Amino acid sequence: MTKGDLCHIPQGTILINEDSTKYLKPEKPTTGVFIEEVMITGAYCLHVAGQRWLARKKDIYPIKESEDGKTCSDNTFSN
Repeated sequence: MTKGDLCHIPQGTILINEDSTKYLKPEKPTTGVFIEEVMITGAYCLHVAGQRWLARKKDIYPIKESEDGKTCSDNTFSN
């Protein structure tokens, strides 16, 4: 992913606040903005709800536009 890309955050994904010990666990799927990959932890840094959060890479999906112009995340594309 590239800085500024939209990403899909599934329900129940644990997001850890970058600046404190707070965490967020969304009750429903949400979207965020990719900021950067944190190499030391192997996590993504995301902008969600006005703050910076860290999330495991395996829990986050890039949002892309399909050929028919619809927007969906990588985990919803069918083969």
